[in-house]
Amino acid sequence: KKLSIGLTALTTILAPMSSVAQQSFALEEIVVTAEKRAMNLQKTPIAVTAFSENFIEQSRIESFSDVASRVPGFTFSTPFKTRTLPSLRGASSSIYDPGADQSVAIFVDEVYYGAPGDFDPDLFDLERIEVLRGPQGTLFGRNVVGGAISVITRNPGDELYAKAEASYGNYNALTARATVSGPIADGVSGQISFSSQRRDGLAFNRTTGKDVDTKDKDSIRAKFRITPSDDFEILLSGDYGRDTSSGAARDFIGSAPVGIPEFAGFVPDNDPRVIDQQRDSQMDRETMGVSAVMNWDTDFGRFVSITAYRRNHTILDDEDAIGAPLPTLIGAYDNDLQQFSQELRFVSNNDGPFNWIAGLYYLRMNTDEVAHLDATFYAGTSFGDIQNAVFGTLGLHRNAFIQDVTTNSYAVYAQGTYAVTEALNLTVGGRFTHDRKSGTGALQIEGGGNIFFGADSFSTPFGESWDAFTPKVTADYNFNDDIMAYATVSKGFKSGGFSVLEDAQTTATPYGPEQAWNYEIGFKSRWWEDRLQFNITGFNVEYTNMQVATTLPTGQTVIGNAGKARVRGVEVELSVTPAEGLLLWGNYSYLDGKYKDFGGFSGTDTAMTPPHSLSVGGSYTANLSESMYLTFQGDYQYKATHVLEPRDPAEAGPFQSGFDNIINGSITLGLAEGQWELVLWGKNLTNETYTVYGQDLRGIIYGDAQLATDPLAAGANFPRYNEPRTYGLSVRWKLN
Repeated sequence: KKLSIGLTALTTILAPMSSVAQQSFALEEIVVTAEKRAMNLQKTPIAVTAFSENFIEQSRIESFSDVASRVPGFTFSTPFKTRTLPSLRGASSSIYDPGADQSVAIFVDEVYYGAPGDFDPDLFDLERIEVLRGPQGTLFGRNVVGGAISVITRNPGDELYAKAEASYGNYNALTARATVSGPIADGVSGQISFSSQRRDGLAFNRTTGKDVDTKDKDSIRAKFRITPSDDFEILLSGDYGRDTSSGAARDFIGSAPVGIPEFAGFVPDNDPRVIDQQRDSQMDRETMGVSAVMNWDTDFGRFVSITAYRRNHTILDDEDAIGAPLPTLIGAYDNDLQQFSQELRFVSNNDGPFNWIAGLYYLRMNTDEVAHLDATFYAGTSFGDIQNAVFGTLGLHRNAFIQDVTTNSYAVYAQGTYAVTEALNLTVGGRFTHDRKSGTGALQIEGGGNIFFGADSFSTPFGESWDAFTPKVTADYNFNDDIMAYATVSKGFKSGGFSVLEDAQTTATPYGPEQAWNYEIGFKSRWWEDRLQFNITGFNVEYTNMQVATTLPTGQTVIGNAGKARVRGVEVELSVTPAEGLLLWGNYSYLDGKYKDFGGFSGTDTAMTPPHSLSVGGSYTANLSESMYLTFQGDYQYKATHVLEPRDPAEAGPFQSGFDNIINGSITLGLAEGQWELVLWGKNLTNETYTVYGQDLRGIIYGDAQLATDPLAAGANFPRYNEPRTYGLSVRWKLN
């Protein structure tokens, strides 16, 4: 049973920058494009949470984690800054190999960003964010089993528009953002936006004497809108980003290693913001993309063409997995991802009882990665004793994992809705997908032996194809203009993939595709003269061959498929405006996910599935004068303890996440009818600390005897943490 009460569609009402004039008590209507045509959120028969431009700005939603924390049941794990593994409705994957597909995908202006390294777009100058919960197997460019995050950036208009923001916060955080758009020539308008972020480190490394986890990130986006005629529009977009932040801080939580001479005198401090990494990691990520969207309105409907190219080149050096002052596990990789996609879509006019959408989709994605892992094994440690027994060697083992994988995906889809009566609609859709992944996987032993206890160096070709048909059937009934109910049966699909493992045979053997059947009912309503909105969704998702990665006690990572898993739940969204200028909202979720057929993990909780989540908040705007107002905004968030990858409950410690009480807030003073704003803001004001990634690597620094007798060693953890308390002051200007 999964219960999610999400008062988040509420988000479109926060508009303190618009005016100081009399405010309506009614909730604003929200228009979304989750069904690939503009529809009122309350008339859209799918589970979708929408964040408006004003809510994004006032809540300082600047990253994927800011989105995930405000959607109950939505969580993520992130082994590095450059790799994010999202989960929604229990659909998750801890696999981040090149070419791996994610259960939850990001689409920016309908362009797929689905690789594990794509989940850090700079969220600025947005029109809205839509979070579609559950399998999206028909209308979205890339089939997903868990959900889709649709980010819609602002388009240039025909009138001059400009805004700018500058912020300063603790850790010497400096942020500058600006946008300007307007007409360029007859039928041509343009827009340019940029964002620049700088910040000192969030943790201190006692070993190197330096701050780590800094931020140094710049992004720019340009868009042009060309309208040769009233029925033809071309949107050209280009973006570029560079991120040279330092790597993440990996802490060491546990007792001092005993019986290992090299670590004599090392005593972990157990302070989450003080670390002892032997090296400080550094990243250099460069992203760029171009796209062309053509919309042609005809007498029969709209023809849409979306052509896009993207590249993401990431270099990460010296990423430490243990956080100890001597060499243990140090990783580095160079990942170059390039993709081309083309979608052709025809959307019928809404001028009759039957309306439909049909299209073709093609994606070619090539990922070339070279990853290095240095493992230093010491005599007396559990892993060292195993390595010595297998290879007769200790010390440094240096391996290179090389993979070049190309994905070619082809899809054809169609969906139609027929108005059976004025109140009852029936929707039937389906998508046929053909995916092929091929390439080469190699392991090179550059020092010592194979870290995974396998054979010598190897290189092997691989290739496999998968086909899937993903149908959807929905019936929705409108009791009146304010109340609607629907029922849906739908299927999602995620293709298989390959991992470089201990030998050529396992490297050339793919893990299989994952499928999800979703059974869902929903109820959407508005009451009290549009001042109260209440939406509720119940669902049961049955997963087959769920793709998982888990760590064995030997330190080996096993990648494959769980036989079956099930996640049940209910999701509820609520918002209310009880008085002028006052908005209140709140979310609660209860999730029940179990592996049903997964070897020794059968009956255990599915990964990244928090059983309880809570998010409540509100805002109040008071007019101080005809040209001045004051807005107070705050929210509280809670996610119960949950595992980040499949675990026996008795050994779940290093793999657990969750937080008790995160509070965010802001006070905004608006001047000159909203042209200027001064904002005092804070995030994680309670300074809550929780794990965003953990591994069971105790055997590389402890011996068997200490693990058996020392509870602190047996429960040791080497986590990555969330960001600590941050606060600051922002100045905003907007051309009204």
